[in-house]
Amino acid sequence: MKYSVILLALGVVVGVIVWIWIFCYGITMPSVDLMEELRDSKSLFSVERFRWIISNTFTNTALLAIMMGYIGAAYSLLTIRRPDRSQIQDSRIDGRTLLCGVVRAFIVFLLFLSGSIIVLDNPIESLISSTPHQYIKVAASISVLSFLAGWKPELFVEAVASAEHLGDPSPE
Repeated sequence: MKYSVILLALGVVVGVIVWIWIFCYGITMPSVDLMEELRDSKSLFSVERFRWIISNTFTNTALLAIMMGYIGAAYSLLTIRRPDRSQIQDSRIDGRTLLCGVVRAFIVFLLFLSGSIIVLDNPIESLISSTPHQYIKVAASISVLSFLAGWKPELFVEAVASAEHLGDPSPE
């Protein structure tokens, strides 16, 4: 059990480092500047294509959401394992919890994407040519919601349940 907790904690640390790297790369490297290099690239697996995927606002925020869903799910497993709380019977890392956290985080990203398509006049152009200030707001919002969806799934379920009742005319 001790080794699985150490691996889980190490996974959280590595996840935070990767999240910071992806976030910083998204701020400093506008994907619009990489479009010309991408068009000239002949290979499907080129450095230019990888740089564009990491810096593009759509894929960058999706990766940030997935990382935060993993970090939130791993953190929830670490807090469950504290001595003052009930222990998990199985001493191995619960991969289902981690995978569910990642899936919930991706759903948060899809909800954001669908909301931006509904609200914005030209959502694709707005997200592709976003300024660093806009990117920070979008990435931070998606990351926080993704962490919460991975960490406390009941918050995610309550939010979806309350969203279902937004259009109900009765207050019950």
